[in-house]
Amino acid sequence: LVKNVIEANGIVQDLDLGEGDVLVVRNFNPEVVGVPDPIPVEVGRSMKLRPGGVLKLVLDADPWNSQIAFASSADARLDGGSLDLAFDDGVAMQSQIGRVFQLFDWNSTMHGGAFAFQVPAGTIWDLSQIYASGEATLTTIQIPGDVDGDGTVDLSDFSILKTNFGLEGVILTDGDLTGDFRIDLEDFSLLKQHFGEAAVPEPSVLALAVLGAALVGCAHRRLAAA
Repeated sequence: LVKNVIEANGIVQDLDLGEGDVLVVRNFNPEVVGVPDPIPVEVGRSMKLRPGGVLKLVLDADPWNSQIAFASSADARLDGGSLDLAFDDGVAMQSQIGRVFQLFDWNSTMHGGAFAFQVPAGTIWDLSQIYASGEATLTTIQIPGDVDGDGTVDLSDFSILKTNFGLEGVILTDGDLTGDFRIDLEDFSLLKQHFGEAAVPEPSVLALAVLGAALVGCAHRRLAAA
C-alpha cells in the first residue's frame, strides 16, 4: 500500500503519518508547478495522524491555495500527531496578524481525536475553528518573554515561570518561551534577555540582580526537591 504520495492531480489516497514521518505542504506556486490554477490537496480514502507524525504547513504572504480537502467518503483520524504551522523564510509575521488561513475542508468527513499543535515561537493563534470550518487565525505576536500577553516583559511574567518551573507538557501562556513544552532555565534565560522591553522603563541594576537571584534560588529549590 502506497502512502503519503501526492499525485499529479493533487490527490493523496492514504495519508498515514506516524513516528518520524513528516509531510511538508507549501503554498501552491504556478511558476513552480507549471499550471496556472491551484491544485488542492485532497485525501481520497483516509488520513491518520499518529503520535510522532507531523503534518507541516509552510505559510507565506500570498493567498493560501494549498488547503487540504477530503473526499466525501474519506475518514480522518487524529490520534496525537502534530499539526505544525510555520512561516516561510522572509515572511514578516507582523503583517500577517489578523489573517485567516483556510487550512482544511473537512467536507463532512467523520473525524475524531485532536492535533498536537506546533506554532512559531511568540505567535498566538485562534484555532477554535480548526475542526469545524478548518480555519486558523493568527491573532497576535508576543515579545519574547511576554508570557501573559500584556505587551511588556516584567515581573508578572517571571512570576508565571517561577510558579510553573519544572513542568512539562506546557505552552507559551504557561511560560514555555522556547517551544520545547517544558519550563526550565532556558526559558528564564530568554525572559532575562528581554526583561524590560516594550512600554516599561529599563530595569534597574537592582531589579536585574533580584531577578537573577530568584532564578538561582528557584533552580536550587527544584533540584533539591528532585
